[in-house]
Amino acid sequence: MALDPTLAWFAVMVMAFVMLLQSLVVFGILTKTAKQLRSSERGISSLLAGVEKGTASLRQLLSHAEGVPARLKEFESRAPLFLARMTQSVRTLDERAANFVERSRSYLYQFDSGADTILSNFSTQIFRVHRAVIHPAIRFSTLLQSVQAVAARVFPDEDSPAAHSPDQEIFI
Repeated sequence: MALDPTLAWFAVMVMAFVMLLQSLVVFGILTKTAKQLRSSERGISSLLAGVEKGTASLRQLLSHAEGVPARLKEFESRAPLFLARMTQSVRTLDERAANFVERSRSYLYQFDSGADTILSNFSTQIFRVHRAVIHPAIRFSTLLQSVQAVAARVFPDEDSPAAHSPDQEIFI
């Protein structure tokens, strides 16, 4: 069964397109991840800067004010809640980032597996095309050599000097 060479070129173009698509998907995922990490980093940095400014302002206010013990107790009661919320926010962010990385890894594995399958199929098709093109040419060449050998035996060329024995050539 002979394969069409245009089919082979089509398969090559499909593979090139799949590899380009894979590169674009990986680039997109990495770009999106980088943007999310930057935005998360900015948010946490601004939140920490705000917390630091708030803490510095409170310390300054507490040092200057004398009737602060009541307010200090109120702040002390809110601090664990604020710390718990902050801890929960950081944990949630960490879980989301881990889930995103895991999903990205899974999608990339699936895409890589699909690309490997397509490349394997492409290689098999190229081998079939090669075999379909080369083997008939070899068989035809062998057939022509056989016909030539049979013709040489059936119709010996008597005019050639190789057909005469050396003794006949001397006496002629």
